Amino acid sequence: IDSYEQLDLALEEEAKRNSPDELESLYYIIEPKVGFDDLVVSKTLMGSLNAALAREQQKDKIFKNWGFNKVIEYGKGTTLNFRGPPGTGKTLAANCLANALGRKLLMVRYDQLQSCWVGETEKHIQQVFKLAKVKNAVLFFDEADAIALSRESLEKSWEMSQVNTLLKELERFEGVCIFATNFAGKYDEAFERRLTMHIDFELPDKKQQLRILDKLLPKKSRDKKISLEGFNLDNLSGGDIKNVALNAAGFAAKDNSDKIKMKHIEESIIAVMKGKTNSEDNEEHEYLG
Repeated sequence: IDSYEQLDLALEEEAKRNSPDELESLYYIIEPKVGFDDLVVSKTLMGSLNAALAREQQKDKIFKNWGFNKVIEYGKGTTLNFRGPPGTGKTLAANCLANALGRKLLMVRYDQLQSCWVGETEKHIQQVFKLAKVKNAVLFFDEADAIALSRESLEKSWEMSQVNTLLKELERFEGVCIFATNFAGKYDEAFERRLTMHIDFELPDKKQQLRILDKLLPKKSRDKKISLEGFNLDNLSGGDIKNVALNAAGFAAKDNSDKIKMKHIEESIIAVMKGKTNSEDNEEHEYLG
């Protein structure tokens, strides 16, 4: 038995002795409350999500009845890469997929996953994969580029060991694992090859933006004279539009208004766009690989 297998056996024993919840410092467990009806994306993107969903739901037919078991020995999991700008629905889509499968979402806490002790991060990576299996949960790594960096850019042996451990776990995992990133260009090439589907999330077009605002602005909160068609939401993501809705409520509350009026939404849009402009002046983003 090599050292990797010994560590794996030790983790199996640990999982038997302890409730998975006792190790929850490594993750958050979320009971998804949203469905695909809450997700406003392109038909192409939705088609990819539905294909991933169908592949997982009909795994027995694919691998047993259709004979994929005989030709694919490892890498049988549904491993997805959600890539695109911030606020474009990657985390929401992960929740929707978990909900459609009737599973919880196990969100990995990268701040806890990373350890200053040699070998501990590798052990943590193995733990979260094992916990996802024990809980039959959808495993979700946000800001995944932090743990799956290209090994060509790494200088320390322990950093490479972490990536190698992640690759091995991905090969053996047979559940659903989702990675999300704003910086897909930083991914290790071997890691990218182990992901069965790469799904691009883009900024919503004007029609999608208005649909998102309509969903996030409760109808009972609106003044009857509001017409959403008149708002300019250029370059705003779904996350930005959520802030528009919340800030509009704040402006209305400040005015002691009974309802959110056109002027409150307009003020909110200006505030959010100003915040984005300042942020973009100070940061350089790389969205798609």
